[in-house]
Amino acid sequence: MSLPFLSDAPSSVELALWTCAVVGTLFFVARVALMFLGGFGGELEFGSSSHLEHHGDLHGDSTDSSFRLFSLNTIGSFLMMFGWSGLCAYSQFHWSEGGSVAIAFAVGFGAMIVTAVLYSLAFRLASEGANFNPKDAVGLTATVYQRIPAAGIGKIQVTINDQLYELEAKAEDGSEISSFEAVQVHKVLENGMVVVGRLSTTTGESNE
Repeated sequence: MSLPFLSDAPSSVELALWTCAVVGTLFFVARVALMFLGGFGGELEFGSSSHLEHHGDLHGDSTDSSFRLFSLNTIGSFLMMFGWSGLCAYSQFHWSEGGSVAIAFAVGFGAMIVTAVLYSLAFRLASEGANFNPKDAVGLTATVYQRIPAAGIGKIQVTINDQLYELEAKAEDGSEISSFEAVQVHKVLENGMVVVGRLSTTTGESNE
């Protein structure tokens, strides 16, 4: 049984193109699947984990959103498109071996650039979300997302730079604050928790 794009007596160039197409496709699909499943789908160079430091600032560990033309993902996309475009030119359009390899290089290189740009944009967006500092919320108006019990801890939602964040919070005066009530963030504790006050109380104190 003959394989698609592969003649009964394939040449060395045809076999090389077929190998690149299959290996590149399997590698590219595996990388994308791992990325969406939350596994090892990013670049080896990125190290994009983030952590909450003891002083409460949330930083990206070493997320790099710079443009990388040569990486595992771009090389995988190059092999995939190099193989399939070369096979298509050679088997379907009956180009010469030299012409097929030339078009394969051109299409493969274009795929590398597109993949590098897409991953750069994706990691830049992830980096912007990971570099959030809770201190940026001080002075902003927030909404109680989870009721703050008396002398207890609840959660608030606050918008910073058009992104919505959820933070643990407690009332400055120790009173209960109901869900969906507007509050103002007064300060950030060492563990990253914020201290809030009722917006009406805060406004009244400032007027005095």
